[in-house]
Amino acid sequence: MDHSETDYRKLLETLETWTREGHHVRSLSALAELNFKKIPRAFRCPLALIASRIQQPLLALKIMSPVLHSEHLLHEGPSDQEKLVYANALTLLGGLREAKEILLSLDLERSPEGYLTLAHLGFRQWNYRDSLPFLRSYIQAQGLTEYARIVGKLNLAAALIAEVRMREAIPILESILAFTHEHRHHLLHANALELMSQIDIHFSDYAAALKRLAPAEEMLQSAKSIFYFYVIKWRRLAKCLMQPQSETALAEALKFRELSVSQGYWEIVRSMDLYVALIRRSEPAMREVLWGTPYMSFRKHAERLWGGPIYLGDRSEVSIFERTDEHKNDREIRGEGAHDLRQGPTFLDPHDLLEESARHLARHPLCSRAFSILCQDRYQSVRLGTLYSELYPGERLDPFQMRARVYNVLVRLRALFRAEEWPLAIDVRANEVRLAALKPNVAVITRRRLKMSTQDDFLRAARAEFAGRSFTAASLAERTGMSKSYCLRALNEARKRGVIEVQGERRGCRYRFCRARKKAA
Repeated sequence: MDHSETDYRKLLETLETWTREGHHVRSLSALAELNFKKIPRAFRCPLALIASRIQQPLLALKIMSPVLHSEHLLHEGPSDQEKLVYANALTLLGGLREAKEILLSLDLERSPEGYLTLAHLGFRQWNYRDSLPFLRSYIQAQGLTEYARIVGKLNLAAALIAEVRMREAIPILESILAFTHEHRHHLLHANALELMSQIDIHFSDYAAALKRLAPAEEMLQSAKSIFYFYVIKWRRLAKCLMQPQSETALAEALKFRELSVSQGYWEIVRSMDLYVALIRRSEPAMREVLWGTPYMSFRKHAERLWGGPIYLGDRSEVSIFERTDEHKNDREIRGEGAHDLRQGPTFLDPHDLLEESARHLARHPLCSRAFSILCQDRYQSVRLGTLYSELYPGERLDPFQMRARVYNVLVRLRALFRAEEWPLAIDVRANEVRLAALKPNVAVITRRRLKMSTQDDFLRAARAEFAGRSFTAASLAERTGMSKSYCLRALNEARKRGVIEVQGERRGCRYRFCRARKKAA
């Protein structure tokens, strides 16, 4: 159905109202009915922005793609605003590398929304500290609407809370609550109440947290979006923390965790596991959470809550994957049934599988790459854009062909699981993909190269990597992910302790771990 300009203006007004009130399903239904080829250029940016706000980035890319990648020779190139909207959708879909390249090509003083998108790049990897300067630049930018400035302040408050800088976040949230209450922005008001409840929980004022969460739950109940689940999460956790000995409160929290699993809200599941481990003061449970999380910033966050460092053992880390049931509409990707239903833990090493299946993977090397990507994070699904970018480096993300090309690789990888009788499934939901288990207690050894929280951990990892071999500071930095300056400081300290011996001088010097001396009987 064709629309006139008046129809598009009315549609935008309606979509804006629905989106602010949290009625995302209505907005999605209206956007999906549009003919992407016939949308007037003047309306593409606002429509794509709404698609991104309701968490439909692939839809936003399809709306903007005819502008960014037109085949017409006389086509006027994209403006900074159009590039910005496209980069924002790429970020949400997981095409972080391409998004960053586009953002860095813009004049951010004239396109301040780029600051917000760059901040979200950090959010995706739990890097809230580096996002703070971008958020402050966004809030101080000229020409923003008051609503957009409030959105920036809300993101700034969330980043400060993640960095446990609660007192800086309080005045920001108080101003947001006053503005959103006066202007009846229910979604933002509920979001601000949820963030304030986190501060109350941090200061052990659980009654105040529950008092804030009650109206937030009422505002979001009709929409039942992920923001509603955030509110329920903190309400359940506040009750557990208020009554740490209550089995009923803990059972309710674990029941909500299972509901979050069924909805695919994996960051909520990660948070629930973290706090349940804290409530139980269970170090094994805390290690499981950290084994399944590849971000050093999250590990530091967990250690702050725990009250000290958490030793993870050797660097072969284990992700315990969730068990899944088959869904009819996903069978072409995931396969049917389990191959091995015996009880007890099963430890799977991707490196063993790849070595044993070299003949299969020689024909399909993309399977090896996809498997490695999917093993990195127990909780967070891998977004289709991330998979596409890693599988086809150097290619721009094509929103019309991306899904089919990625699915083709996943089908082959699922066939490999079946051939090797590995009880793993590939769980595909919307624009996200993750590994799941077809039997209880399936663990994948990731052997991830994480940055270490202490120098001793760092030296253990270095010894395991270079046992019996000499190495340079540069090669150590590359293998461990630490900066070269940090490696040089750690190696100098290890040399003073007699752990490391030095061969050569200055730039040409190499290092080797000393052999452990046997104690006299």
